[in-house]
Amino acid sequence: MKSRYEVITISPYKDGRGELKKVFTMDMLGADESVEEIYVLYTKGNSVRGNHYHKKNVEFFSVIKGTATIALRDLETDSTDVFRASSKDNIVIKVPENTAHCFRNDEEEELVILAAATRQYEPGDTDIYPIRLL
Repeated sequence: MKSRYEVITISPYKDGRGELKKVFTMDMLGADESVEEIYVLYTKGNSVRGNHYHKKNVEFFSVIKGTATIALRDLETDSTDVFRASSKDNIVIKVPENTAHCFRNDEEEELVILAAATRQYEPGDTDIYPIRLL
């Protein structure tokens, strides 16, 4: 079955100074979506983040430093994918509603992920539904 999440390839601009990566652009959003929050996840070695899904939130993730094992389960199609991604892969993962997601850092080096969300997190938010993937 086909999953609804998207892996979006980005093309860094490179010159003698280094690279510039546009990890989020407005055309990644759906017609009725807007970004309310951008944040950075710093994950210590041998740690897992996520293991949940949202019913009202679309999220975008891009590995900035390190390598992540990423697990995604589309709850509407019951399709599950597990893969590794690093900053060298130049991808953004768009995770729609009802798609469980988690990120595991199997390395000792810190994992850094840039994330954007269509809903701002508020303490007491009830749109976080735990589900164990990794």
